[in-house]
Amino acid sequence: MQDLKAELVRGLWYVALVGTDLKRGRTVHKTLLGEPVLIGRGSDGKVFALRDICPHRGIPLHYGAFDGETITCCYHGWRFDQSGTCVEIPSLREGQVVDLAKIRCGAYPCVERQGLVWVYFPRPNELTADPAEPPRIPVFSDEQLPAAAIMLPFPCSTDHAAFGLMDPTHAAFVHTSWWFKQQATKLRPKEK
Repeated sequence: MQDLKAELVRGLWYVALVGTDLKRGRTVHKTLLGEPVLIGRGSDGKVFALRDICPHRGIPLHYGAFDGETITCCYHGWRFDQSGTCVEIPSLREGQVVDLAKIRCGAYPCVERQGLVWVYFPRPNELTADPAEPPRIPVFSDEQLPAAAIMLPFPCSTDHAAFGLMDPTHAAFVHTSWWFKQQATKLRPKEK
């Protein structure tokens, strides 16, 4: 169950990190939905998300350098812009013609809303370049950001995290059992 690859977790926006954790001209490596993702903030302040693998030799791009505009792979110096398109291959000889626009590391739709950086993971074979906007917290505007944010990564599959957090029968059975408490109490429904 740890390696669950359910289709239902694709075609959605995911919170990748809190916006204040990503400074201008910096990148952060994350593994989201089992995929290596490089999230960055350009010198213009806009966020982007790329597949964190150089298409040349498969080296993670987060080992390279980011100058606020382009990411340079540490292995052979290939450079990629914030859309994931190759813009330079230093080893090309003079006169050698290569259509760099056809070389891409892959990019994910990425936006910053209400102080959170969201990344969209398309369904397999989904061609949507502009997915619907990520959800908004109704009590905040884009200018009025939450004063605090709490992130809690779960090192397990989505199913394990959801079952562990939302399993009401576990609490009603285990936490009232004789081996859990000295005095067994009567089962009662939870009420809000």
